[in-house]
Amino acid sequence: MNPAHLIARTVDLPLAGVRTLARRYAQAVQRRTTAAALPLWAKQMEIFILEDLDEIEAAKIMFGGLLASGLVRDSSELRFLQARLQSSQ
Repeated sequence: MNPAHLIARTVDLPLAGVRTLARRYAQAVQRRTTAAALPLWAKQMEIFILEDLDEIEAAKIMFGGLLASGLVRDSSELRFLQARLQSSQ
């Protein structure tokens, strides 16, 4: 699927539809990409989309899971994620 097709597909969607589509793409990136070089922000994208969709409990669970997984090793990133988790409570 080329980027122009993706943009054309979202033009006619209401905002909720765009957000739902964004979440599906974020899930696909996170679950179907095995590259070790995948940036951490790509793995976190679904969490921020969940927050935007007001699915706060689901986002908190994913924040907690990401923090517990040990995938985040950068201390600044850990502090950022911990602060986001605390602010969502």
